[in-house]
Amino acid sequence: MKTSKAALLMKGGDYLQQLKEESKKLDEEIERSKKVVQELSHQLAEIVTILPTGIFFHNMILQSPRALNYFFHQDVVRETTLA
Repeated sequence: MKTSKAALLMKGGDYLQQLKEESKKLDEEIERSKKVVQELSHQLAEIVTILPTGIFFHNMILQSPRALNYFFHQDVVRETTLA
């Protein structure tokens, strides 16, 4: 069975439209993700201001997400063993 050129063009046009819609959805998701990252970065910057001072400490927190978790855990251990 041979497909006509018109049918191929119609299918191609439909596929292009589908790709454009998917691209638009991905662009919207990227924008939402950028906003989330921006908000989390802002929150992290606020948190860093209340932590102990020192350039080394601040740089370590900003460069390693696990560092913040480590220091939180250490603080919890210290506070719970004092009680």
